[in-house]
Amino acid sequence: MGAAWKYYPQEAGSLCARNFELNCKLAQGLGGGLLNGQKLRPLCRFRYGKYPMSHCGCEIIAVYNVMQLLHMPQALAQQICEFELNRLTLLLRSGFFGSSPKKLRRYFDAHGVGYEYYTDKQHFYDNASRSCVGIVSFWVNTYSEHPLNRFTSGLHTVAYTLGGQADEISVYNRYGGDTDPRKYKDIRELIEDRRFICGYLFPNG
Repeated sequence: MGAAWKYYPQEAGSLCARNFELNCKLAQGLGGGLLNGQKLRPLCRFRYGKYPMSHCGCEIIAVYNVMQLLHMPQALAQQICEFELNRLTLLLRSGFFGSSPKKLRRYFDAHGVGYEYYTDKQHFYDNASRSCVGIVSFWVNTYSEHPLNRFTSGLHTVAYTLGGQADEISVYNRYGGDTDPRKYKDIRELIEDRRFICGYLFPNG
């Protein structure tokens, strides 16, 4: 049995509690709908760990968008709080490297969200058309034999929806300055020759 899932800050004045208070205030100017552009206001000013969402918020934004698309919406401030409390960060608890794409399973399990999880790129490709909603994580740099290549520009995680025209997909928050989703002919065009990390498909989407 894993540790019980935590929903709210336990200690007044903790970093999580301060972030939660700030993020709740910022949320008043966020508006509704799906999120794009983590480097744009007000989204860029939300805090995750010790850093602004503009720096490390892509996994949180991807999960937020999926919950919206599955008609299971959650407030962004609440979601950030849960990511912090349940240590979904990658490597450092400070949030410098964002969240671990592989740990997103813990969030979906805690919220009763059904999903299929893939770590093999081709297997993900083969099954991507089975769901209208997905998440994919990849290293930003294109493939290189150099062992440090993947770490020099970080990773990115996005939510996407499968459109009505063939396999066309709409990708949310593909780039930090986007105000609308970007269109790709399929998931292969999005990833190209970048290193695949993992993907999620949501059968209810």
